[in-house]
Amino acid sequence: MMDYAAINVILLDDRAHTDRFESGACAPSSEPKELLDDVRCLLSVFNGVHVLRTGSSCLTRTALLDSVTTDCNPVFVFLPVTGDLQPGRNPGSARNSQIYGYPSTAISQTNPKKLSQASGDEEIHGLALLKHIVLEISERHFSKLIVPIAVVDSSQVERVEDHYSGPPLNRVSPAHAIRCIEMGAVDVVSSPLDPDHLRAMSTLAYRAHIEGTKARPAFLELKKSRKLSWVGVDEERPYAYLREVMVSTLMSGICKPEIAVSKPASNELYRISWQRARFVEDAIGTWAFPAHDLADDELVHAGYLMLQHALAMPELAEWRLPSDDLKHYLTACKSAYNSFVLYHNFRHVIDVLQAIFHFLVQIGTLPPYPANSRPAKSHSNLSSIELLLTPFEAFVLLVTAIGHDVGHPGVNNAFLVALKAPLAQLYNDNSVLEAFHCAAYSQILRRYWPAAYNSTRIRSLLIKSILATDMQLHFKYMTDLDNLQQKLAHNGGTDGWAVKDLEDYKTLACGLLIKCADISNV
Repeated sequence: MMDYAAINVILLDDRAHTDRFESGACAPSSEPKELLDDVRCLLSVFNGVHVLRTGSSCLTRTALLDSVTTDCNPVFVFLPVTGDLQPGRNPGSARNSQIYGYPSTAISQTNPKKLSQASGDEEIHGLALLKHIVLEISERHFSKLIVPIAVVDSSQVERVEDHYSGPPLNRVSPAHAIRCIEMGAVDVVSSPLDPDHLRAMSTLAYRAHIEGTKARPAFLELKKSRKLSWVGVDEERPYAYLREVMVSTLMSGICKPEIAVSKPASNELYRISWQRARFVEDAIGTWAFPAHDLADDELVHAGYLMLQHALAMPELAEWRLPSDDLKHYLTACKSAYNSFVLYHNFRHVIDVLQAIFHFLVQIGTLPPYPANSRPAKSHSNLSSIELLLTPFEAFVLLVTAIGHDVGHPGVNNAFLVALKAPLAQLYNDNSVLEAFHCAAYSQILRRYWPAAYNSTRIRSLLIKSILATDMQLHFKYMTDLDNLQQKLAHNGGTDGWAVKDLEDYKTLACGLLIKCADISNV
């Protein structure tokens, strides 16, 4: 016989100060009274409750409880959805932000299956999170022991008279209840929670227990048979992705550029508060750039600010883009990075971009940042190698940094070659990923920055700089650097050098800078 009080309970509430497990009496806290009242109500019916703050922690704890249960106890997951029930709100939309002028795709238009793979899991909430959990159950990533329950707060409930028990009761409006049920909620409750309603939900727990117990052997066998991917996140996508999609998508983009990339609608805007915008503005000027502390929209904003700072130089006037076009370009670049890859993703790319930006500001190739600050070095104190670089090389290095890992699958060249992946065959086992990044990134530039794409000088330096990030070539670059230093020491500078030699050493300097930035931080 199942012990109803012993079932697993998760309460998601972003007002909680920390993720924790409560049992017995609810500990004193400075958290909102409404949250503490709901926790106490749950503890009056159940033995314990997991209080969680974010969508990502909710998904993680749900998966853990689902996998470790030995007695097939159900997991009640209480999900607040009030914000999404208000008129004009999209499921899972950002809650506390201001429009700052970026193109974006609404979370409600995103495939929920991909939400748990993204670095922004903490942003999933409300009906979007509910839908995602329901999809996980239907695809048998979660078992039938998981019981998602929508929670609507008192601002969205109706007061109805109960002539039998006397006092008025809180009741979720039928329209809101129906919407939650349509999204997959097993039940809908109002907050403050009612212990009588919670006790009446025991039939839901017994049904989940019976169905989950019957399906448990097949569910565990399916989990065991699923192969874990080499990136350790998604269980199916990377195999197909490496074997087919990387090559087929690339070739489609090259052969059919008119349908390869679509531009986001101009009325789709990112949202970022002005306080966070100011924080990002300050952060990009320091070596201690906090890439892990920035949301995706803030990372895009950081890239935008760095490019704008460089493009303000008169030497780069011919490469300037209108503000909206530059934001569209950065958005397309962000979308080209795989969310299931844990390291070589858009966060890493912006961190590399900021490192390059910092290098170039420090050696005076880019103007001082912030604009009203003093140069880090005087021209007379620059080395011969530093003097090789001009605003043009600086611009190409920034653009290179943004695209140097486009479409990275999360494995290295040796793995692809050993796998005999189509991509390795396409590039004859040589600098496989780097060559792919060049080709894939070129399609983004062709669509979003045609002036850069059509420039032979830019494409040549960009390709050579991306290829320099292949660690198989590391010692070649170290040898070339040593030769350059010896030549400079012998000649006392670059005066009288042939134009071709100067161009070759500029390319070497760019390759060395992108290599340093690539391995420096996140």
